[in-house]
Order: sequence, then C-alpha cells, then structure tokens
Amino acid sequence: MLSDAELVRLAEAIREHRFITVRYNRGLSMLAPYGTFTKRDELYLTAVTMARDGVQPGKLKLGTFKVAGLSELQETPVPFSAPGLYAQIQRHAPQERRL
Repeated sequence: MLSDAELVRLAEAIREHRFITVRYNRGLSMLAPYGTFTKRDELYLTAVTMARDGVQPGKLKLGTFKVAGLSELQETPVPFSAPGLYAQIQRHAPQERRL
C-alpha cells in the first residue's frame, strides 16, 4: 500500500510524464503512468509496463493496476513523451462482424 507521500509522488510523476518503479504482485515494475480513476471506491492507476523484474515486455500495452496493491514507489528523473509512447501501445482492433 502506498503512503500519502508516495501518492503525492505518483501524482507528480503522472503530471510530469516521468517513469516510476513500483512493487506489484511481488515483482518490481517500471511503469509509464498515465492517470488514475476510481471504481467501487478503489483507486486504480493506468500505466504502460516498460519492464518487469528487469525484463521488457514483447509488446507495450496500457494496463490497469490497483493502487492498494502497489508499494515501494520510486520516481525516476527520466521523462517520457506521452503521445510518442501512446502511439506505440498495442491496440486491439475491433473484430469484424459478418452477418
């Protein structure tokens, strides 16, 4: 669970488009955070996973992380280009329907 100070740093990283590292599901992940939202009174983070336990994923995808499951948040001084990164995200094209 993130402390109040870590939540403030998360908000700064989102606003300033800086990478963060967090522990999630016992793994250490480097994320490019995009924003937060609430669902059923729970706070969630949307972010792109850049690496998990030091390994880069095969495809970049926008993921959802329950903030209550995040810990050990560290900001990095490294900025990212939000539009540039978003253009690289794997998108699921809608399935074509045949009648």
